[in-house]
Amino acid sequence: MNTSSLFILILAITAVGSGLVSLYSWRRRERAEAGPLALAATAVAIIAAGYAGELASSQLATILRTVRLQYVGIVLLPVFWLWFALSYTGRDALLDPPRRYGLLLLPSITLALVLSSPAHPLIWQQVSLAQRNDLVVFDPVYGLWFWIHTIYSYGLILLATGLLLSTALRAQRLFRWQALLLATAALAPLLGNALYLLRIGPGQTFDLTPLFFGLSVILVTVLTVRGRLLEIVPLARDLSFEQMRDGVVVLDPQGRIVDLNATARALFGRAEPDLIGRPISALLPSGMVIPEHYLHAHELDEELPLTTSAGRRWLAVRIMPLYGWRGQLKGRLVHWRDVTARRADEELLRLHNAELEALHETAILLSSHYETAHVLETIIARAAALVGARDGYVAVLDDEADVMVVHTGIGLFAPLVGEQLQRHQGLIGQVWASGQPLLIDDYASWEHRQLHDPRLAAMFGLPLTDHERVVGVIGLCYTERGPSFAAPLRILLDRFARLASLALKNARLYHALEQELAERRRTERALASARDAAEAANRAKSTFIANVSHELRTPLTAIVGYAQLIKIQLRAGDTALVNDELDVIVNAAAQQVAMINELLDLSKIEAGRMELHRHNFSIDALMVEVSQVVQPLIERTRNRLVIDTSGDVGSFYGDEQKLRQVLVNLLSNAAKFTANGTITLRARRDHSAQGERLQVSVIDTGIGIPTNYLATIFDEFAQVPGAQRQRYSGTGLGLAICKRFVELMDGHISVTSQEQHGSCFTVSLPVHKAVAIGAHDEVTG
Repeated sequence: MNTSSLFILILAITAVGSGLVSLYSWRRRERAEAGPLALAATAVAIIAAGYAGELASSQLATILRTVRLQYVGIVLLPVFWLWFALSYTGRDALLDPPRRYGLLLLPSITLALVLSSPAHPLIWQQVSLAQRNDLVVFDPVYGLWFWIHTIYSYGLILLATGLLLSTALRAQRLFRWQALLLATAALAPLLGNALYLLRIGPGQTFDLTPLFFGLSVILVTVLTVRGRLLEIVPLARDLSFEQMRDGVVVLDPQGRIVDLNATARALFGRAEPDLIGRPISALLPSGMVIPEHYLHAHELDEELPLTTSAGRRWLAVRIMPLYGWRGQLKGRLVHWRDVTARRADEELLRLHNAELEALHETAILLSSHYETAHVLETIIARAAALVGARDGYVAVLDDEADVMVVHTGIGLFAPLVGEQLQRHQGLIGQVWASGQPLLIDDYASWEHRQLHDPRLAAMFGLPLTDHERVVGVIGLCYTERGPSFAAPLRILLDRFARLASLALKNARLYHALEQELAERRRTERALASARDAAEAANRAKSTFIANVSHELRTPLTAIVGYAQLIKIQLRAGDTALVNDELDVIVNAAAQQVAMINELLDLSKIEAGRMELHRHNFSIDALMVEVSQVVQPLIERTRNRLVIDTSGDVGSFYGDEQKLRQVLVNLLSNAAKFTANGTITLRARRDHSAQGERLQVSVIDTGIGIPTNYLATIFDEFAQVPGAQRQRYSGTGLGLAICKRFVELMDGHISVTSQEQHGSCFTVSLPVHKAVAIGAHDEVTG
């Protein structure tokens, strides 16, 4: 393939590529710069196609037709290119209809002269063909208007190039490559045309202008597809960035500053050369502290307060990520707007609304709540909400002790609940003594301060009064140095305190009335309880007298009867049954002695004269001894006794006699109310957080105890009704004495039972260590 054929192919490719760019841009013509770019690409496609046709022909008439076609694009391209440059650099406001169509006036005249040539010499004085190497080319002698057109076109292209170059030089690092490529695209056609007009290099044979305009199209295509030229216009800074009243900072992916506008520089009083390439923290003046998550946030949309050279300001900060065409993070855009005035208006409106709401809610509080605790909690919550504080308290006067007691606290003051303060002591004492509100702007330097928490800044105390008497104090606190209790807030809080005082007075009156009613109810219950106790005592006394009379009369009757029988038998000389009859007398006497002993034990316990005799003794030995004592009764009721002890029971320091008496009583009861069953005597040592304890249980499979009698089973004279139980009726003192003995030894006794399935009585005693081996003590109960 020769040089001319290759050049024609390149021109054809250029024409197709420009047409595709034109179509792509035209579809995005809703953007200001997309339409001019589409028109410029169309003009390049026309020029490239026409020049390809010119080189492919050797006939002058054909070549003239292709040249006239080229001029359609040649005269319009500089205008379209300038339109694009103005739109891209943010100056599209200059392209109003008069200017837009005014720029087309000279190109329209030029195109009319080209189409009417060679009837006149204004464009070409002479048209002819020339042989250049193996190529026939168009070689005219240009007329006056051609040079006018050329100067005009160069002027437009140079102006557009200047705008793009200026923007490229001012572009920051995130977008500079786009601007530089765009500037290259602008300069390329000038270079190609200069080579052709000056007959330098390839320009001696070919007009390189269409080819270099094709290069421009390729660069714009790259920017369009990869640099997203028509979706982001980062270079139009004069109107959209530098002149914005909002502050804007552009960061690279590492969080370094790559650009900031005049508003940002003015807000923080910093010069741009000192900041470019540095982290965003360098933007802040010395001593200014911003929470760490603001400096490293990927995305953010919040309002925050800042203290700047212009004073305390509120800024609405928004951080947005910037992504490349492949979705990679290219940086972040930090945008803020000064909303101080709006916040001030909102705060004023909030205060007015809060005042109305607080007064309304307090009025409702007066008629709907009378519990003192609830009223005080509501008072401090509402007061803190009124002024935007998070920390506060309410102290209430204790009339009897003549002190102020912190009743309710929130925030930093929650741990102070229950603290008492005297008159003149701290903020509470000062307000109490003066009866007037007290404002402390700097608590750390206040001479009467009681708290030394460095977070406490401004504080305000208000009295709660009943007539002229201070009955409580509200305290509120700011922990930041900026906020203060301004005059409007203090007036609002003073109004609130008056309503709160009335609410507290009503609550205290209600509380006093409630206490009086409660005392009256307690007195009535006590009287009713005393009456019930007296009636129960009378019933128990009657039951006791009946039971004791019965239990004493039965063995006495047996003793008297058998004694008379023995007397008769001795007179008659019949002594065969005397020994058995004497055994009956002895058993009856023993039963009577045991009953009398129970009565005496209970009497001693009631009188507080029961003594403990403690010493070390073996639990295993005690359990064997007890089992031998009750074995006859167990065998008589055809039961089986099981002794269950763990290996670590060992010895115990306590009153062996009392524990033996308790176990014998429990085992006897189990044998009475169990037939053909199993009775288990179990001992364990229990190790728990409360200390080491000895657990001794008596478990039977007998008739059990009804659930409704379990609560009173250990009461004196308590008995469970029932025919089977009445067979073994007693005084009803056995379990009561067991309970008293166990409690005297610092232990407790409990029972679990299920009717017809048996019962389990458990004695739990604390394990004490003896002072010395063999030592014992006496404790009077």
